[in-house]
Amino acid sequence: MRAARLIEMVLLLQTRRSMTAAELAERLEVSERTVARDALARSA
Repeated sequence: MRAARLIEMVLLLQTRRSMTAAELAERLEVSERTVARDALARSA
């Protein structure tokens, strides 16, 4: 579910501050492209 993934992404970034798209993709079990799309949605 996208909303849950966005929340998880925010929580990961709050705790680690700096993560690559590859690291986020691995942790969230999605592609790097999905991470990029989610990041764009989060900033909109």
